[in-house]
Amino acid sequence: MKSTDYKAIQDMMIRYEGYLQCRRFDLICDHLLSRNEDMTYERSDLESPVHGKENILLFFEEASGKIEENGGFYRCDFSNSGTVSFSQDEKSAKGIWLTVGFICERESHTDASLYRYYKVFGQRCVDFVLEEGCWRMKNISWKEMMRLGPYPYDNAKATGWISLKDRRWELPPDEHTPVWERRSK
Repeated sequence: MKSTDYKAIQDMMIRYEGYLQCRRFDLICDHLLSRNEDMTYERSDLESPVHGKENILLFFEEASGKIEENGGFYRCDFSNSGTVSFSQDEKSAKGIWLTVGFICERESHTDASLYRYYKVFGQRCVDFVLEEGCWRMKNISWKEMMRLGPYPYDNAKATGWISLKDRRWELPPDEHTPVWERRSK
């Protein structure tokens, strides 16, 4: 295992979180996911895994739309010091990261400023494959480990939170090119 491989995977996970935050699910699919069609996305609240890149993109867009439709928002941060194990042939790897996030949902349908939020702790496990010299995510699994709350939340007094409806900003130029691909140019 080369330290550049570990760094490339860490950079990819940082990019993954950034793309999730700004709702650029298309960039996750284009730049981060495996080209292999048998890839999966699992989450502890889903009945079954989502299979295939196109279905994963649809899932992300639908889940985001449901949160937005209900006037809620979310934020998820992950520990950037995950553990990664490489296969002996160095063509695949497995990684695990701890995540902490916040889910906020409308508490009242009559008062748009009243929300409740939960602090959610989870575990993200990812299988990686080396394809054409680039690391890509093949299987992604997120498991909720603990949820604290609900806590009442007054949106009118909130600082640092942005509604998903206001979160339609684009990435700065060249930011859609993954870090590990930009370095080699």
